[in-house]
Amino acid sequence: MEKRYCVLVACMMAFLCLLFACQKDDGVMGGEDTRLPIDLSGEIDQVMLSRVNDGGFCDKDVIGVYIVDYEGGKPGELKLEGNRASNVQFTYNEANNKWSGAYDIYWKDSKTPIDVYGYYPWNS
Repeated sequence: MEKRYCVLVACMMAFLCLLFACQKDDGVMGGEDTRLPIDLSGEIDQVMLSRVNDGGFCDKDVIGVYIVDYEGGKPGELKLEGNRASNVQFTYNEANNKWSGAYDIYWKDSKTPIDVYGYYPWNS
């Protein structure tokens, strides 16, 4: 069991290295929402099997994600609550090979870097 957990944590960390991307802001006119959503995506090279194994994620697996803004050019402190995102559920859709968040998370601004932390399995 502990070996399986370590393998899953290692896979999750590799996934998180590829997890976020930014989008180009083309500008918005009027009273429209100008916030940029953080688009979390990633890929794991895994063989699809008919049963669960230790080599990857299955349909409807859920991870927890924390996102922390940098403060003054330095990494921010990860807290249980009050981060850019705190323990947000991301659910895997095997058919689309995509992760979907429980809700949208937005960048603070166009210049502030973030750190993304994730863990598996998700726990409330």
